[in-house]
Amino acid sequence: MLEKQEKIIKKFFEDLEININSLEININEKNICFVKLNSDDSSLLIWKYWNTIDALQKILQMILSNISDEKIKLQLEINDYHKNYEQKLFSKVDSVVDILKNTKTEYNMWKLSAYDRKRIHWYVAKNYFEIISKSKWEWENRELFLIYKKDIKPKSKLTIDIDWDNI
Repeated sequence: MLEKQEKIIKKFFEDLEININSLEININEKNICFVKLNSDDSSLLIWKYWNTIDALQKILQMILSNISDEKIKLQLEINDYHKNYEQKLFSKVDSVVDILKNTKTEYNMWKLSAYDRKRIHWYVAKNYFEIISKSKWEWENRELFLIYKKDIKPKSKLTIDIDWDNI
């Protein structure tokens, strides 16, 4: 089955006149097909904001699902683009955190996708105890803010009367 999928994927990119330097295909037990492609034409395949890579991934997923008895989910990786993107994203967060440590204010991150905001929330929570990440506003206007914890004022003070004198 894997050989058949590899032939179809190679034929797909040949028909698009894309030069493939290397192609690696793995399928795990959950029927997720990982396709790792190395090409000199990566700028054509990825395009701006991942538009082309997402479209190619969906098309290949439909083609492979049609030749298989089961539905296959496909993850397309071109020249380690997703990995490099994630490294750039987290290095940007690291530089913003350095700014926050010096200025001790809040920082408005650029407009991000919901997935990128989610990854930054996870990354900040995992790596920085003195920084809080917070999404504000709604829908397409949603933005991510990184806030230095010392600047956050509690909404109300909690007092506990241990002796029950003031109840």
